[in-house]
Order: sequence, then C-alpha cells, then structure tokens
Amino acid sequence: MTWNSEPPKKRKNSRAKGARAERDIAAVFKATMEKVEGEVLTSHGIEATHSENVRRTAKPMFSQGEDLAGVPEISIEVKHVEANLIEAHWQQCLKQAKVRERFPVLCYKKNHRPWRVRTYTSLQNPSRSAVMQWIVADYDLDQFLKWYAEIYRELITR
Repeated sequence: MTWNSEPPKKRKNSRAKGARAERDIAAVFKATMEKVEGEVLTSHGIEATHSENVRRTAKPMFSQGEDLAGVPEISIEVKHVEANLIEAHWQQCLKQAKVRERFPVLCYKKNHRPWRVRTYTSLQNPSRSAVMQWIVADYDLDQFLKWYAEIYRELITR
C-alpha cells in the first residue's frame, strides 16, 4: 500500500489556515490597542506601547503554548476550523490561561462565518449585588474588542 500525498497537503493547508487566522487576530488586537494608546496619549500625556509586542507565538506544532503573545491581561487561543470542536478548544484555552494566570479567551471561526469569542462573563443577582457567578459566553469579535479596549485603557492609565 502506498502513502497518499493528500493527507500531508491537507495538514499543511490546515496549518497555513491556522497561521493566517492567528495573524488576523493579532492584527485586530494590535489595532485595538493602538487606538486606545493614541487616545490615552492625547488625553493623558501617557505613552504606552504594548501594542508593539503583539505577535503570534513561535511554537512547534502540537506544543501547549498560547497562540498570541503581547496582549496584556488575557491568554488567547485562535482556531479556524470546520469541525465542531469548540468545547475541546475551550478546554485547551482554559489550560493555557491557568498556566499563565490570565483570563482565557478563545477566538474561533468557521469558513464564511464571522469571528466569535468565547470567554467568561459574570452574572449578578440584581437584588443581591454580592452574589455573582461566572459563566461561559460567546460574543462576536467587535463586542469583545469594545470590552477589551476598556480593560486595556484602564491598564495603561493606572
């Protein structure tokens, strides 16, 4: 039996698609951070340049490292897949965030679909403000970036 060359090509295409997705998400976070830095520099006279550090991590295949580095406060995993493996990817994201003691964020998409973000959110009991519970929630990328911009603004103006 001879080896069919299709599986290696498929893996190569899958890796290229994953790398492209990681670059896309890195660019989106970098742009969000640069926008906040520009606003803070203008209004507070503070120069913050964390956005210069946003990049894909150099990691060997099948390593257990997070996908993006240089994004403060959060640990980001990026997945562009067709299979419905979001729960497995979320578990991987949780492990990475725990190791780095950061907030877990999974950015994922399927072909011809918009980016989605899975992370934790909190719900409070309206009648008892001290009662709060963490739950897993999925957002569209723009919603999440608005939230992250506020987190980042607070971080660099402390």
